[in-house]
Amino acid sequence: MKAKVIILPDAKTDLVESIRWYEIHKPGLGKVFLKYVKSQMSTISEIPKLYQIRYRQIRNAPMRKFPYSIH
Repeated sequence: MKAKVIILPDAKTDLVESIRWYEIHKPGLGKVFLKYVKSQMSTISEIPKLYQIRYRQIRNAPMRKFPYSIH
């Protein structure tokens, strides 16, 4: 059974701002970033215990291709 992935409003804002930043600095990179985020979220949903607990029972999924982590 897949785990539910919840995107908080502040996280959604950060995501949109990051996509815009990447698009401004290199057209097309924002789309690549979003695709990678979606891929990571899919992995989190399918295998939620794959990533380490970092604090207060919250797991951290680092994004290897970009300087971000999904909590």
